[in-house]
Amino acid sequence: MSIQLFLLNPILRFRIKRRFKKKPDILELRPVMAEAAAMQKPVPADIDVAPVKLGDIRVERLAAPDVRTDAAFLYIHGGGWVAGSPETHRALTWRLTRQLGIPVYAVDYRLAPEHPFPAGLDDCIAAYRALIASGIAGSNIVIGGDSAGGNLTMALALRLRDEGVPMPAALVCLSPALDFTYSGASVLENGKADTFFVPEIMPTVGPIYHPGTDAKHPYLSPIFGDASGLPPTLFQVGALEMLRDDSTRMSANMKAAGNTNVQLEVWPKVWHVWQIMADLLPEGEKAIGDIVTFVKKHLPQPTPKNTTGNTPMIKVHHLNNSRSQRILWLLEELQLPYEIIKYQRDAVTNLAPPELKKIHPLGKSPVIEDEGRIIAESGAIVELITQKYGKGKLAPAAGTPAYDRYIEWLHFAEGSAMLPLMLALYTGRLGDAAAPLQPRITSELDNYFSYMNGLVEKGGYLMGKEFSAADIENSFVLEAGKMRGFLANYPNLLDLINRLQARPAYKAALEKGGAYAFA
Repeated sequence: MSIQLFLLNPILRFRIKRRFKKKPDILELRPVMAEAAAMQKPVPADIDVAPVKLGDIRVERLAAPDVRTDAAFLYIHGGGWVAGSPETHRALTWRLTRQLGIPVYAVDYRLAPEHPFPAGLDDCIAAYRALIASGIAGSNIVIGGDSAGGNLTMALALRLRDEGVPMPAALVCLSPALDFTYSGASVLENGKADTFFVPEIMPTVGPIYHPGTDAKHPYLSPIFGDASGLPPTLFQVGALEMLRDDSTRMSANMKAAGNTNVQLEVWPKVWHVWQIMADLLPEGEKAIGDIVTFVKKHLPQPTPKNTTGNTPMIKVHHLNNSRSQRILWLLEELQLPYEIIKYQRDAVTNLAPPELKKIHPLGKSPVIEDEGRIIAESGAIVELITQKYGKGKLAPAAGTPAYDRYIEWLHFAEGSAMLPLMLALYTGRLGDAAAPLQPRITSELDNYFSYMNGLVEKGGYLMGKEFSAADIENSFVLEAGKMRGFLANYPNLLDLINRLQARPAYKAALEKGGAYAFA
């Protein structure tokens, strides 16, 4: 035990526990935490602290110099669901960004009683979804929180699992409050030993935070939820805390459910969420060091460089007989290193397997991972890859009229052209039942193929004499059109698709991607 811990404990008991004895009301946390925040040391000057938004949710982003942008720590502050803010926890969050080398996003979620359950939890899940939408893979995100924030961390993980959202790499729960029935033996056993709280404060929380909701609801009391399928989790809690058994029981539940990556640390002598006093407490610094070690163990490292030392390995989540064949072709044309993760369509429904939803919520292909970021939609992928790695190949210079036409062609493939083509493919299975739709579908297809045929000179490409990524992006349109007989009257397009499919890079992608019915 450090001398700081020895000296601070009686001071905190006098200033805080005595206050709760006189008035056991969770709302007393508001002035207590406001006073504590004022005692923090300033954040070091080289740590960038900025209010930003993840979707519509306010967060505080803390970033040390040269942080990775393909990963993130989503931090959820404590304060009994009624108090606290990102500012009250900066002594912890700035250390996390510096030692982990990733940005920390501290969620400024709505508080009770003004915004009772599930408002705060809804804000946290919206912030997490926004991180994924920004291109950061769930497997590159860590979620952590303390006390009430630890509760929200675990409840958020349960919701993500239940809703089929990609799970984070790991969870960090610091002195989490996980049982609104207060059935853990430590609530009474440690009533006197706890530096801050008294048992009488516990019944004041429910009516404020979750009026009218069953205390055993798993998103309120994760201790009563299904503990299977959760990410690797670190619990840190004090041996003398009233909430000690929330951590010990939850970790036991997770292990019993098959999670072998659960780390429980029960620290002697320390008080509730001692980590946020790292400015003063060596034990706080040490605990943060353990958090960093745990996170680094489970957070994927940056994608390794290729032999040239300047281009990351791109992962392509490739579904057979899908548009992702174009992405393999593009990568072959640019001679970029890539890894294929293959998926097979269901033999009965012809749909993508559910495993793709673990990569992207839409469960579709193509999807790529580039430096930890998840990108879907073929047009967006083609544009991103050519801009980032093309070095002037396969795309005109930005800001030129040719580039404007190039972007138009990229979006034409999945915009104008694809809708009537897909309708033709689907209604073709309906036989006579689809007859009333066929004239309109055929008219639309004739309009688009006639437009393309008129702009493509024999021996040329969509952009004129130069082959470009626009030809790759539109190849699926032409392949599907040819397969269905829609190109019979458009010789220039038939000539184009035949020449495209004869390219060495196309054949190499076909060999690596596997059987492709449209070739």
